[in-house]
Parts: sequence; structure tokens; C-alpha cells
Amino acid sequence: MKQQAASDQRRGPIGWVVDLFSSVWLGISLFVILFVYSAVGSAGVVYPTSLRFFDASVWRHDMIRQWRIFEMTEFEWFHTWFFYLVCGLLTVNIIVTTLRRIPLKVINLGVWTIHTGVVVLIVGSVVYFARKVEGDTPVIRRAVHIEMPDGGVTMLPVVSGAMRSVETSEGVYRFSIASIEPERLEGGFGAVVSVTRPDGERLVQEVVDGAGVRSGRGLGMRLGTVAQEYFWVKDSSALAVRRAEGGRWAHRPIRGLPRYNDTIGSVESVWPALRGQPAEEISGATGRVLDLPVSVSEEWDVLGDVDVRVTGFLRYAIEQSRLTPAPSGERKEPVAVVELGSPGRSAQRAVVAAYRPEQRMAFDGMLAFSYAESEAEAAELLSGSSSRLYVALADGGVSHTVALDDERKFDVFIALGDSGWEIRVDDVIRDLPVDPVRRISLAMITVRTPEGEEFVRWVADRAEDTRDLGVEVGPGMHQGDPASAFREVDERLVTRFSPGVSSRIIVVAGPGREDLRAMVNMGGGAREHRMNPGESIEFPSGATLRVVEWSPHAVEESRPLIVPRNQRDRDADTSRLYAMVRVEMRAGEWQGSAWVPFHRYSFDDDAMATPRLTRWEPVAFDVPGVGEVEVIFTRERRPLGLAVELDEFILTSQFGGFTGETASIRDWTSVIRFDEAAEMVRVSTNAPAAEGGWWFFQAYWDPPSEMSFFSPVGGMSFTGLGVGNRDGVYTQLAGGTLTVLGMMYAFYVKPILKRRQRERIAQDLAESSQSGGAA
Repeated sequence: MKQQAASDQRRGPIGWVVDLFSSVWLGISLFVILFVYSAVGSAGVVYPTSLRFFDASVWRHDMIRQWRIFEMTEFEWFHTWFFYLVCGLLTVNIIVTTLRRIPLKVINLGVWTIHTGVVVLIVGSVVYFARKVEGDTPVIRRAVHIEMPDGGVTMLPVVSGAMRSVETSEGVYRFSIASIEPERLEGGFGAVVSVTRPDGERLVQEVVDGAGVRSGRGLGMRLGTVAQEYFWVKDSSALAVRRAEGGRWAHRPIRGLPRYNDTIGSVESVWPALRGQPAEEISGATGRVLDLPVSVSEEWDVLGDVDVRVTGFLRYAIEQSRLTPAPSGERKEPVAVVELGSPGRSAQRAVVAAYRPEQRMAFDGMLAFSYAESEAEAAELLSGSSSRLYVALADGGVSHTVALDDERKFDVFIALGDSGWEIRVDDVIRDLPVDPVRRISLAMITVRTPEGEEFVRWVADRAEDTRDLGVEVGPGMHQGDPASAFREVDERLVTRFSPGVSSRIIVVAGPGREDLRAMVNMGGGAREHRMNPGESIEFPSGATLRVVEWSPHAVEESRPLIVPRNQRDRDADTSRLYAMVRVEMRAGEWQGSAWVPFHRYSFDDDAMATPRLTRWEPVAFDVPGVGEVEVIFTRERRPLGLAVELDEFILTSQFGGFTGETASIRDWTSVIRFDEAAEMVRVSTNAPAAEGGWWFFQAYWDPPSEMSFFSPVGGMSFTGLGVGNRDGVYTQLAGGTLTVLGMMYAFYVKPILKRRQRERIAQDLAESSQSGGAA
């Protein structure tokens, strides 16, 4: 024992380190850590939110790497110092253990091969994740090359929604893609181009692949390929800036931007979310400081030394305009800020507008806000569900309110004082569906003017939906399509229609600035409360209501609306379709800020920015000393180092063909060429192509679409190619192959060798025993 202790003392710290990395248990521990780390990063964790373990609703799935303290994609999770550290320690452990514990003999070749394979696999994985770059790029199939009458040439990409205006000596020509014919009957790709000449004349010209046409009015058209020279890096973030008149975008990478969790400095910078829920209850975004400088990275950046920063991030939000109270205004637009609180919960706040149906109610319909022009009207409103029609002359001389719950008011002309105007209520229709998401309510009246003319007016609860019609159409909507009888609204007569409410809380403001009342029915019968702005009233249940402020006038303000997580579309969330950042700029004493929405691509040519490819809503900043510039929130754009052209897109469907409603696709194939080479290359779902250090694979496509009011028929006009490098992949494959070969040797060859060894030893022992007995 003394000799062993003396030996350990002589070896010192180096000996202890060598012994540690020779430990099999250290290797097993590192493998377990690596397995858990990889599983958590790829699959996430599942855990209960209460002790009711057998209730499926209490189990929650979370991706830990998406938590606010990490904010990582799956690729970034395997690109951290911790991952590299564990891989490095495991590599050292395997090498030291193999050299010290496993003799290099034929019988141990399997273990040596396995360990070598694991080390090679680890090295390949580190190289792969350290150097991996991946993204995507759209390659448009064809563009219309247009020869103008004055000899100029322009290009219009053949994508649904593409448009271009061209200034000539004659005036402005406007071109747009009317429809796309991916496969004409006689073969080939075709498109129909709509042309508006400077004199207003409209032409429609069909262009077919391989055949140029001339319209006879000095316009020549032919189809040609479009070269793509850039790709956009996956999961990256950048601001792109350029001058407002157009041109090349300069990209500024945003480092450190959150990926999954909203970050805003103050709740006032966004609207309260749906159902009046405060934004901080949805995302925990408020009170967190984000101040990321966005520096110049390309020499043609027009902003130069202007200080550009990102101070907010929203993962899933939509820009929305709402009315907010204003001290004064030309137009009466009553608006109030109301707050509803309940015991144990933070107060919910909402902005309500009396004359806007979409903004008149709050808190899931629990509260309704109305404005009264008179004390009688206020009493009527506070009574609850009364619907009414307000009629007035534009010159302010006469006004009249009709309670529409009284059937005696129908079919009788009502005179508006001695002005000569008369109205008759013919019908009331509530909640009429006009599209899948919107309903309107109408009061149908017949109007008689002082000149003796009669016409029908549909008074809608939304002022922009009010229509005047010829009297021959009649009050009903069953006499054919009335659209042809619509005429310009007679602005001499002002009308508003309120269909009535059945909310448990009805807040009524007016007619005076100090008049503010609420009818509350929260159990125990309805009760009227006199209120003052800023003061709260408490209900028996402990809930409180407060009108923070109100005004008979309002201004329209635009802010982002955060969409609750349980109401988000998963695909849109994954693609960051509704993400936005808050951009602040400073130049001297000037300062400007705005929310900028995410754009999937940053095309230098605006004609390529169609809805089928990307959102296109650049935000303008007027910077002193620079001029007006445009900014978009997008991804990093990098050059491919080569040009990619799409010659043909082939859709291989299952039996019965592609219907657009069922998953009948078998394969997508893009026939492309590089740098105008004569040789075509096929890229399909599981068959990538390599060129210039990049691998190209099929990522998405342009599905066919039918003609609609909003977009022309089209589809199969572009392909989406994934772009990436594969550094380290062959090293990983080599490591995996060595590991498998080593396992085959260890589990199949080694047992045979050991069996033969045992047989040889047994035979030697038998021979030795026989020779000993004979002696």
C-alpha cells in the first residue's frame, strides 16, 4: 500500500487527469449527457402542470431551446460551446481509454474500429455544425421581355400578381400578368399579359414559350428565362435598406434578435390583444429591454453612419388601426378607454368606439359602448337591446332618432321637421353574412327628398357599407341583383344605424362632455351608475369597471396586435410570416421609429415581389441629410456565386392526377441549368444536385390556382430550391460506416475467433495431458 501511495504521489496531477479520462464511467456519463442534450434539443420535453398525472390535458410539451433564456433554433442548439465541449471531452476519453485499456490485437480490432468510427463521427459532426449554411431561393420559370415603342426593353416576371409601370415619351405604360398557362394544349409554357397604354386603351396579349409576338402598336413580347443569383439564409434576420425610388437593397444583419419570444419595452407600443387581454399576459413581453445596434455591412448602404437600432420584436402580430381619444376634432367619433378588473387578476383594458361596429364591444361582448345625442336617447340606450336609426341633415339643421323596436314606426313616412325630407323604415336585417368572416346589419329605408325624388338607402352599422339605390329596386333584396342599381350616396342626408346590444355592461357617454353612465347587470338585476373618468365602480362580485378616459372625438392610430399563441397558425408561425421588429433611427437631433413587418425575400426588382412569393410592405423613413429611404425586415441575402435558371417544372402525380384538394403528389422535379450551361440538371424531392460548392434540393413549389376576384389563374410559375453546403457530411458517413463495420466485427467475427482460440487451447491441453500420461 505504501508503494502504491508513493507511486500516486510521484505521478501528480497529470496522472490523475490521465486516470480520469481512462475511466469507462466517464465515457458512459458523457454519452448520457450527449444523448439527453440531443433529445431535449430535437424533441423537447413533456411534463405535467399538475399532480393529476392520468389526465391528458395536464401534460405539456415544450421546446426548451425556445425558452427566453436560450432562444435557439435546432441548428443553433448543436452549435454551442457546451455541445462542442461534451464532444471534445468524449473524444479525449475514447482515445485515452482505447490506448490505455484495449491492447491492439486482432481480436480487439472491432472495438478499435468502433472507437475510431465514433471519434471520426464526432469530428465530422463538429465540422458540419460549425460550417453549415442553409437557405432557400425562388427561381422564376419565365419572364416577359417587352420591347417598348421607343426602343427600350423591360422585363415582367411571369408570376400571378406581377405588375410594372414604364415611363416613355408617350406616357406611362402599365403591364400585368392576367393569367398563366403552365401547360398549353399544344405544349409549352404560356402567359396572358394585360397592357394599359398611355391613352387608356387596354390590350390583352398572349405570349407562348419559344414564339415572340408583336402587338402591332409598337410592342414586342417574348418569353425568356430568369437567372437567380442569390439565396436567403434560413432562420437569419436582417434589415434591408434602400432609397425610396427603388434600387439595390443593402442588408444589415441583426445579431442577438429573439426568435420565439416577444420583447417590447412598454405595453403602450402595441394594442391590447383579443378579448381585451393585456399583451403582457399573452407573451410576457413587456418590461424587457432590447437595444440591438444594426451596423453597415455593404458598401452601397445609403444610410451610412445613421444610428440604426432594433428595440422590439414580435413573433406573431398584425398591424391594426384603431381609434383613440383625441382632445378635439372636426368629425364626431366617440371613443373611450375602459378597464375591467376582477379579484386575483390584473385588469383588462380595451379601446371602444361607439360608431364602429368592430370596435364597439369589448371583453368578448360583455361590455358595449354607445353615445347619446340627447337625454332621451341616453335613456333608450341604457334600457338595453334597443336598436335605433339616427337621421340628420348634413347642414346640421334637423336631426331625428327612430327607435326600431317599435313596429308602428314602419311603413309610415316620418318628416324631418319642415325641411321637406321624409323617411320610411321598410325593414331591418341583423347579422347578414357578407363573407366568411364578416357580418353586417342593415336598416332599409325609403327616402323622399324636397325635390320629390324617392330612393332606397341601406343604412349599415358600418358607415362604409351604406348604399343608395334606385327606388325601383325596392326595399327587399329578392328582386334580382341590386348592385347594378347602386348610385352615389346622397351626402345631404346623414344616417347611422345601431342594431342594439345585449351586453351585461352598457356604457353610455353624452350628450354632454361630463355625462357618463353605465348600466350593469352582473346578477341581482340591472343597476345604473353615474361615472367620472378615472374613477372605478365596484360590483358585488368584487369586479371593477373604470372608464380611463373618453372623448367625443378620436384619431386613428396604427399599432401591432399580438395574436395569442393558441390562435396562431402553425405554418405561419414557423415561417415568421407575421413577425415584426421595431426600428429606431437617429441622425443628429432627429429620431424616427416604426414597426417593420417580416419579408421572406428582399427582391431588388419590385415586380418580383408578388403575394405568392413574399409580403411587400416597405416602411419609409425620411432621414435628414439622406432623404426618404425604405426599410424591410427580412433574412440575410448571400450570393450563390453562380446563376440558376429554371427551364421546366414537372409535377408527377398519383393515379387520377393533382386535384388541389387531396395529397395526390408523388414527386416534384425542377429542370434547371447553371450559368447558362447547355446541360440540364434535374432536382427532385430526394435527388439533389451539386454545383459550385452548394447542394440544391426541392424545397417548395408554386401550386396551381383558379381564377378569383383577387388573383388571376396561375401556378407552376416558379420553384423553391433549398440551398446548403455539406461540409463534414462525408466525414460523418465515414465515421458511421467504421462504427457499423466495427460492430459487425465485434459481434460476428470476434466470437468466431474466440471460439477457435478456446478450441485450440482445449486441444493443446488434451495433447499435453496425453503426452504426460504416456510418460
